[in-house]
Amino acid sequence: MDYPFIQGQTPEISRNGWIKIIIVNIISVFLLASGIIHGILTSILNWIPGFSHGGQNMLYQPPLANVFAGILTGVIFLSINIWGFSSTVGPRWKELFKPLKKNDFWQILKYFILSMVVGIVTGLIANRLFGHEVNPANRIQASHPGAWLVFLEGRVENLFQLLGEEFIAIAPFLALLQLGRLKKWSSKFSFWLALIVSSILFATYHLSTYGYNLGYALMGLTFTRMVLTLPYVKTKNLWVSFAVHYLYDLFSFLLSFLVVVS
Repeated sequence: MDYPFIQGQTPEISRNGWIKIIIVNIISVFLLASGIIHGILTSILNWIPGFSHGGQNMLYQPPLANVFAGILTGVIFLSINIWGFSSTVGPRWKELFKPLKKNDFWQILKYFILSMVVGIVTGLIANRLFGHEVNPANRIQASHPGAWLVFLEGRVENLFQLLGEEFIAIAPFLALLQLGRLKKWSSKFSFWLALIVSSILFATYHLSTYGYNLGYALMGLTFTRMVLTLPYVKTKNLWVSFAVHYLYDLFSFLLSFLVVVS
């Protein structure tokens, strides 16, 4: 089973095609991290009667405008990255996905466990070396009234955002694999170069999430992202790597949610 778009002697996506896709990735990350999309959507939704009113504690009782803006932001982020591929290869972007098979569920479980182990270890090392950085999504406390609803809302947002993140992780991985084939590098060298560079790039995309602490982001996310890419390598199915990524975030946030204290 080969990777989509890069098999054969003639590249199916040109160098400029990959550059375009990755530029689209970068733009989507900027729009997401800067809050531009969320801000525009919130302003629009606030015009709907009843959508602008929240509770006294905005963290646990956000206005409906904020809730729906968060979900729609993830949808738009995903759509932008799908467009990056579809505008380059047309409907063939769907080749990144395949129907799930029985063995895929074993791969999901295996790599989920591995990602949790790697994530915990590298997170502890990052905390020791570069200080403690907290993902803003980890601020809510399970003991607070309304916390579970906010937690579940966040997981709905993740459905779309994390699938979009799989696009921004896999695009440079495939692009570098194709480069290795064209340059006639060894398959092992091409693979490790693509895996490491794409994972480092993925970590840098999360700089704003961790207070622009570069060392923390690189140590805390690069190795975990390498593990999250491996199920795609194994199955050539983005649904599998997305499932592992979603479960990893779900349980990471759940653990933090249950143990966080004031």
